[in-house]
Amino acid sequence: TTTTTTTDAVAAVRTIDVDLPRTFGELALFEANSEFTVVVRRLLLAVVVWRPAVGYVQGMSHVAAMLALYMREEDAFVCLTNLIDTRLLGALYSMNLCRLSSSSSSS
Repeated sequence: TTTTTTTDAVAAVRTIDVDLPRTFGELALFEANSEFTVVVRRLLLAVVVWRPAVGYVQGMSHVAAMLALYMREEDAFVCLTNLIDTRLLGALYSMNLCRLSSSSSSS
């Protein structure tokens, strides 16, 4: 339902805002509200909108940040969404342990 989706999205935004300062926090590039951190936040928010069933999962910010270091924002989004669409990461981020188990055994 729309209410559930909105509630999930709000929770995802809160979690992203909590996790971002912990994403490579020791590096100056990742200082709070830096241009780079804003890009990573936009990437993660775009994933929440693109795939609400997955939303945001802890640890996703590290992957998004690494991609954003090496590519334009649009390319990083495409790459991140393609990674999420793989069986292994898709299962991990959706916490579907059955899919995760079958993915790792077939790799």
